Amino acid sequence: MIYVEIKFSIFFKYLSIFINILMKYINKKCIPILYNIYLDIDLLNDKYNGYNIININIIEPTNNIQFHAQTLNFTKILLNDQPITNIFIDSENDIYTIQLNSNISGDCVLKLYFTSNFDEGSGIVKINNIIDNRTFIYTRFEPNFSRKCFPCWDEPCFKVKYKMKIQINDPTYKVLFNTDPINISSNNNLVLYEFQESIIMSSYVSSFIIGKFNYIESHSNDNIRLRVYIPDDLPLDVGSFALDYGVKMLNYATEYFNISFPYNKIDFIPIDNVDVRGMENYGLIFYDSDYLLYDKKISTLNHKIGTAHVIAHELVHQWFGNLISIINWNELWLKESFAKFFEYIIVDAIFPNWDVKSNFLNLLYNTIEIDSIGGNSIKINILSNKHIIQIYDDITYMKGATLLFMLNNYLGTDYFKKAIQNYIFKYKHSVINSESFIESLCQEHPEKELIKKMINEYITNKGLPILTINEKFNIFQFNSVSFINNILDKKSIFNNNKISSWILPIYANNFKQLISDNNSFSSNFIYNNNLFGYYIIVYDKYHFDLLINNFVNISQIEHISILNDIYLMCIYNISPVNYFITYVTLLINKLLSIDTIYDRHKLINVTV
Repeated sequence: MIYVEIKFSIFFKYLSIFINILMKYINKKCIPILYNIYLDIDLLNDKYNGYNIININIIEPTNNIQFHAQTLNFTKILLNDQPITNIFIDSENDIYTIQLNSNISGDCVLKLYFTSNFDEGSGIVKINNIIDNRTFIYTRFEPNFSRKCFPCWDEPCFKVKYKMKIQINDPTYKVLFNTDPINISSNNNLVLYEFQESIIMSSYVSSFIIGKFNYIESHSNDNIRLRVYIPDDLPLDVGSFALDYGVKMLNYATEYFNISFPYNKIDFIPIDNVDVRGMENYGLIFYDSDYLLYDKKISTLNHKIGTAHVIAHELVHQWFGNLISIINWNELWLKESFAKFFEYIIVDAIFPNWDVKSNFLNLLYNTIEIDSIGGNSIKINILSNKHIIQIYDDITYMKGATLLFMLNNYLGTDYFKKAIQNYIFKYKHSVINSESFIESLCQEHPEKELIKKMINEYITNKGLPILTINEKFNIFQFNSVSFINNILDKKSIFNNNKISSWILPIYANNFKQLISDNNSFSSNFIYNNNLFGYYIIVYDKYHFDLLINNFVNISQIEHISILNDIYLMCIYNISPVNYFITYVTLLINKLLSIDTIYDRHKLINVTV
């Protein structure tokens, strides 16, 4: 009995700890409408003070108001100009709760005065490039670090307007914000920037950047001003590539999405030695300098390709993530998968000779290898604040992007494009979840229930399906660890790996169909035809012979997809090794028969 009581006490102890570390969200009864922020920044001592005067709409009577803050020292807190002293702090979730004696409702004003210091990795960050003698001060807010700069409602579902004022004590620096300044005033060494009121935006894409820059600019077809800022010690032409092709990408995205960029300007800013390639702040995108600045004299083609991809990715986020925001971080794929997918669509459209499909397949197969070991699903529950950053992985980016490629190809590019346009128009300036996208995409399609099921299975299932073809299709969950264990234990390689809920889009010649486990199919010739499908096909001898007989009619991209499937299945002893040897031999013979060096390079330049 004592032993049982001890076991139960331990259980409840750890249950209590687990509950306490679960992600907590702040009170949704209080909605911030406008942030009036003032920051007085001491560039010489890496510290600042300021205030955030917040207009709040209380939509349901409540006796508490909550907001996020971290590493801020509050000097004064007022609610409707009355001092507040009854405050509770949840340090695990960075939630401050103002406890009131009675319920309030309607509009109110919360005034928060604070001081703080720069941070090493998030919030307000300062980078000193000693080699080139450059200093950058910038905000690093994604996913939940704006609370380290100023008190706010730091969840993506809260979209708020900003009125920003920033004062600095060194006039040799310039201050940039999401909007343009409406007034700049000087007093000795103090310079005060007052910026235009922003449109509503989530806290993590608000931003300011301080540095010593010159700039070049151009305009899109919709007269959106695009500027590329360049450190003042560099020639302006290192920003020409980003400017020229940034405008082309902006034009393409505007045409595809059928809705203009929501601000009248967008700025590209390089920052040296930053630990991300880019960050999609609304109208104020910063990039690692190596992924924005391009020197024709010394930069390589790979450098140009990498720069184009990062520029496109962050531009797409202005629609997916900024204009349409996710309701919480569980839905990260709705911005990152979309940015990765459209990044490739845009770069392929503007640089058709770069063969970006092969590059995508390389990343896809790397992701499949990671996923086969056992990883997260595309959509994953967030356990705590510290857990959020862990879901920025290849599964979210590449598996999600591949799902979109499958949908684009199966539904047809015209249908998919129109559905995306309707989705953006319906949810612009609002927040969404997976159901919002799935319903918008499927609502006019005759197979909408199957398509919904397919998407839901892909975003919630871990790992990837493998498809075996005999008289009927059978779908299994592929996990390399369990497969190896089954082989060592002399069990069936498919033992306990049955996942019958997957829905897969399959091509046979020019015929396509959504199939589930134990389906029959109206054609014998099966392969992953131009779908970039996130699944593996296991061929029996009959269907493998069909592939060989149709070898000359299969495109290069499709050859790579088939070869990857055969290679992986041979490694795990699921398919005979001679399948791989036979297919590679045929590819080599085909390669030797190619006349042009360019076409031969395309076939070689894919990692399997």
